[in-house]
Amino acid sequence: MKLFLATVLRTTSKLSLVCLWFGASVVQASPVTPDRIHQAVEQFVAAHDFESPYPVDLTVKRLDNRLRLKPCDSALEVRFRDDQRESGNTHVEVACMSQAPWKIHVAVNVKVWTDAVVASQPIARDSTLSASDVQFLKVDQSTLYHGHFSDLEDVIGLTAATPIRGDQILNARHLRAPYLVNKGQRVTILAISGNFAIRTNGTALANASRGQNVKIKNSDSGRIVDAIAVDRATVEVPL
Repeated sequence: MKLFLATVLRTTSKLSLVCLWFGASVVQASPVTPDRIHQAVEQFVAAHDFESPYPVDLTVKRLDNRLRLKPCDSALEVRFRDDQRESGNTHVEVACMSQAPWKIHVAVNVKVWTDAVVASQPIARDSTLSASDVQFLKVDQSTLYHGHFSDLEDVIGLTAATPIRGDQILNARHLRAPYLVNKGQRVTILAISGNFAIRTNGTALANASRGQNVKIKNSDSGRIVDAIAVDRATVEVPL
């Protein structure tokens, strides 16, 4: 009887050790709550490089409380969907890559801030912009549908192509290069070929900025020639 009890005790001890050994290696899958998803999205956005000098503002759309997801024993993986932009109203993909994988798409609003050049005061059409006409404004990138300037020097010296209101975010549609030649202006016509040059006068039939083509009426012959604006009141006729 004593021998039998000793054998049972030794067997029970071994089974206990086996259970403890395997029990220590079991990882309990964590439940996936809306708070856990929200936290994963926040961490992803905080670590993402938006190439902005400012912190981004994130709003995660409230998840349906009826959502039921399988527990996940690994960290949730978050990424921007390939077909979605990374700012404004967009979506991120949240996925669990454990033995029972799943993925969902979460609606978010990401405000990525940047400095854009704006008019500091109303600017009349055909006015040349100076440093006092422009300034920086912190704006949400997702609202810049038509582009913007990020350097004040890019717009100073340009001409307003349209009337511009104060605080207007400037883009290429609002500005143009200044005219070197104005319609009806008397201009110098240069015809250059190697070291040989002919200089005569004419009248511009249209406005033209540097490098633009413009028709000129030759004052001597009365002929209309195609020329290129190269300097103030100066055009060149290719030979």
